Amino acid sequence: MGIFERIIVLISLLFVFSYSSLSEVIRDIKTFSFPKRTGKEVLVLVSDKISTFEEVDNGIAESLKGYNVYSYNFQGDTNSMDDVPEIVSRLKPNVVVVLGASIFEKIVGKTDIPIVFSMVINYKKFDIEKYKNIAGVSLQIPPESVFFNLKTIYPNFRKVGVICSKDYFDSYIKPSVDSLKISLDVEVISSIIQSSKDFVSAYNNISKNADVMWMVPDTAVLDKNSIIFFITESFKRQKPSVVYSEPFVKAGGFFSVSPDYNSIGSQIALIVRRIVEDKSTPNKIGIVPVVGTFVTVNREISKKLGISEDILSLVDKVIE
Repeated sequence: MGIFERIIVLISLLFVFSYSSLSEVIRDIKTFSFPKRTGKEVLVLVSDKISTFEEVDNGIAESLKGYNVYSYNFQGDTNSMDDVPEIVSRLKPNVVVVLGASIFEKIVGKTDIPIVFSMVINYKKFDIEKYKNIAGVSLQIPPESVFFNLKTIYPNFRKVGVICSKDYFDSYIKPSVDSLKISLDVEVISSIIQSSKDFVSAYNNISKNADVMWMVPDTAVLDKNSIIFFITESFKRQKPSVVYSEPFVKAGGFFSVSPDYNSIGSQIALIVRRIVEDKSTPNKIGIVPVVGTFVTVNREISKKLGISEDILSLVDKVIE
């Protein structure tokens, strides 16, 4: 199987899994009601059938023993998500957990019930600081952490090329530019574009001057086609690529620092306990950074870059 076909298969697999939640699964959200109220009712609303969402959901259930945790997956049906505020108002859970941006945008500002969210990449666009009932776990891994880990196995790079929107750059990359330069001697070369249609030309231009190409989870400029192009071209040109998820390393990317999704579930559960048991106000808890991460490296590419097996022993996972 060629690199292009491998990418197609692996990206497709991201969105297919047999849903086996450890929480109680709600079959029909329209008729559901909590069977026995104990004051520890948690409603988990999942936006789509994505494997990483399942990991988070299971992490929540594992960490909330003794709670009534019930989960419903909308399977990408955005029309049904319009009913989320009404559903939450009717069920009155102690906490509603939201996994995914498509549901999150339907409920922000439309309920006073405590909300704990995750799996929302660009949460800052929702102006959540205006609301007292929202807490969450961010998916963003600080760039300093990403490139510190990269330096441990591949130290001889200096210029990192990244393609993103202005909003993403200002929110997630710009605050780290100076510290990357000072602490790691890493210079960020950015190409700011407005949509995915400009991605190919931006890549061709910026990759000429970059030692490493960095793919960030900016949905404003990244779609399936631009992901395929990024990984395919980086592989062909033997340009080291930093991607944001392990499946993209399997597809042909070089390196990733990914969240541990089960740990995100545990973090969400801890926030839920603080809200329910300690009576903490969600906005006082705020948006916490993800604490569990792991490093993945593609062995085939590492060999081409001359990285020794001894160095690879330092990473969490090596993809064959």
